[in-house]
Amino acid sequence: MNFGKNMKIANHTLSTCMALLLAGTALGTEAKNLPAQLPVPDGKPGDAAKPVSVFILSGQSNMVGMGTQLAVGDPAKHPEFAGNVASVDTRDYWCEVDESPKSEDYHYNRNAETYLRVGDALGRAMVGLLGGKAEPLPQAPRPKTAPPATEPTKEHLAAARNKIAPIVVENIIPDFIANPEHQAEIAAAAKGERPQRPNQFLLDSIDSLNNIYNFVGIHDYDWKVFGKDWRDTEWDVFSFDPSETIPQEESNRYRKVTMPTGMEDWHAPDFDAAKAGWKKGQPPFGTLGGKLEPTGECDRKGGCGCGEKPRTLWEKEVIMVRNTFDLPPLKEGHRYRIVLGGSNHVSTGEGYAIYANGKLIAESTTGVPNRAGGQPRGGHVYADLRDGFKGGKVTIAATSFLQSFKKKAVIPPSGHLTLWIEEQKLPPLGQQ
Repeated sequence: MNFGKNMKIANHTLSTCMALLLAGTALGTEAKNLPAQLPVPDGKPGDAAKPVSVFILSGQSNMVGMGTQLAVGDPAKHPEFAGNVASVDTRDYWCEVDESPKSEDYHYNRNAETYLRVGDALGRAMVGLLGGKAEPLPQAPRPKTAPPATEPTKEHLAAARNKIAPIVVENIIPDFIANPEHQAEIAAAAKGERPQRPNQFLLDSIDSLNNIYNFVGIHDYDWKVFGKDWRDTEWDVFSFDPSETIPQEESNRYRKVTMPTGMEDWHAPDFDAAKAGWKKGQPPFGTLGGKLEPTGECDRKGGCGCGEKPRTLWEKEVIMVRNTFDLPPLKEGHRYRIVLGGSNHVSTGEGYAIYANGKLIAESTTGVPNRAGGQPRGGHVYADLRDGFKGGKVTIAATSFLQSFKKKAVIPPSGHLTLWIEEQKLPPLGQQ
């Protein structure tokens, strides 16, 4: 890492100065071209007779150009920066995964020792630039990495779960339910109340509670397919290119479009798909550049299914699918959700709309944003919708758009879509 002091800058905003200084210290030879005076943070006229110390940090996230970075602080190689720029090599502060709390190299494996030593070294270097002296932080030799432990057998794991299960069930789970941070959401979810701001992701505090049960081998409250698996049935399907076009570089393609003539009520129970010229097809509905190819690697067990090869080609930008099912009656003490599979990962999929008996029950205007991957998408069957699912026939319809822009780049049109319905038995919730 590099940083400098006594750099005087004027007539620029602080953010502009920071950008220039970061670029200058990173490139070394460009640092001498920086403006010559600092901005005034308090709004008062500056006194140019008084030196101002400013420390600008710039890091190197990989080994490319490491020698150039370190050379900036070497007065023999860059005498013009002598006493004004220091370089600190932090590579030895790295801690491996087996001595860290997380396997996240992009966050230094979340190792507090790494953060401490980097900050300490930078602080001591700053003291040196100000004319002082600070000895390096004493550091004991790194402990030898322990040999990998023998993998526990299934029997050992089962025995361990049996030992801790009473602690989890009798203490940790009640504490979780009683936690004020969870109480309101748990109570609302158990009653099937629609949240003020529903979103495309289906997980909530009851799912977190179920994860605790799963930890000790209890799977009584897992989500399970309800009734017939819709992924193994034949649907009505139609795709078209809308007249309302947008550039291919547009990342969020879900939008209001004009439906083909005669298809304005395409999601209604009495709509005649055959008469309107729709085709029959089995899910997954998908494409990867015009071919029947999966868009990912997940099987259906993970709640996504993007790795399943499509059985029906998603031909044009907008797809509409519909089907009518005979559903068993919904059960008391259970809750239900419709899952939209094929696009659970970061930067995948587009927005969608799901209808039941012609009524919009779930909608999202975007695909999966950064840091939100790995969650099921779709819509819950809230209490105000349950009357339409009491048993007998229910018409399910959904629409979505092909994705053509991903991670700041145009990609071949791609999409993957499946639908199914799940039920979950509610766990004991005390007084909820």
